[in-house]
Amino acid sequence: MEFFRTLFGYREEIPEDGQVRCQQLPSNRRMPMKIQKFPASLLAFTLLSVLSALFILPLQAEESLPESSSDSDGSIQVQLPKQAQPASQVHLGLYEIARLDNGSFVFLPPFEQQSLSWPDLEEPDAAGKLKSMALDLADQIQEQKVPALQQAQCDEQGSVTFSSLEPGLYLLSALEAGTYGFITPELVILPQVDPAGVLQNHLQIIPKVQPLPSLLIQKTDEDHKPITGLSCTFALYEDETASDLILELPADPETGTIQVPLWLGKLCLQEKQAPEGYERSEELLNIEVSGPRSVSINGSECLIEDGVVHLDFVNHRKKEKSAPASTGVLSGNREAWLALLAAAGVLIFLLIRKFKKR
Repeated sequence: MEFFRTLFGYREEIPEDGQVRCQQLPSNRRMPMKIQKFPASLLAFTLLSVLSALFILPLQAEESLPESSSDSDGSIQVQLPKQAQPASQVHLGLYEIARLDNGSFVFLPPFEQQSLSWPDLEEPDAAGKLKSMALDLADQIQEQKVPALQQAQCDEQGSVTFSSLEPGLYLLSALEAGTYGFITPELVILPQVDPAGVLQNHLQIIPKVQPLPSLLIQKTDEDHKPITGLSCTFALYEDETASDLILELPADPETGTIQVPLWLGKLCLQEKQAPEGYERSEELLNIEVSGPRSVSINGSECLIEDGVVHLDFVNHRKKEKSAPASTGVLSGNREAWLALLAAAGVLIFLLIRKFKKR
């Protein structure tokens, strides 16, 4: 029970008069999924609903549903937290995992064969198991290419609403997030019970967002010394084919570094213009971002320090063409000297024959 009191932001306190009251917890003790809060007296319904989501247990007669609000169709409003990157680049998808039917949750295809089970709510790691469940469902949706029940793009304020929803269990997941950040998949139960004991069909949630790491490239020479005071440019492409250009990234001449923004998926980076006096590298950097703490370059997992991946990029100096070394009288064009010697030999041969005839 303590888990659900924490989940919905309430705890029980029993004063001397023996009356049970609910008191709101501090925000730092709540779960990321922020929904309408439950009074302690109605937690039993929520617990049974949660357990029935996987075990499909019917509600007993004494556990009848509270009175519902007047609107029959439900809605989920999503409000993204403010980030440095714009929220309008985020596309969200809502997936119907199970439907509430006569007080029981019935899983829908392709989730009916899931070997998931709701954790024991008394266990200390219950919150972690619920988070793991949401991530597993999100992975299954991606692998099986399950279409979303609804999808929508957030506005500039990071808000979007999914409407005309039937009671059930839903998963909220990001379809595209760009550079905004990693949006943690959320499990949402619709409807929820408000403190007055009324089922609320219209919920608002604020998903948890983690910033994505960035890539910092340091230009160096063969001796691993920073190349500074010179301009250079990198090109960022959508995939390893390096065909669809996303943007060009100039270096900071003072530091010789290039700041590369990253987002979920695969990217490709290649040097477009090398520093003056250095050879341009043809190497392709294939980057894959799987999460806020998972970045690989050319198949090797990268170390992330304070949200930044550091990479040294080596450029080799151009080889200067040196003048031919002087060899005294024979310095110059070797072929010309050989021709001259051959001509002299022929002349001497002819002179010798001439004197012999005399």
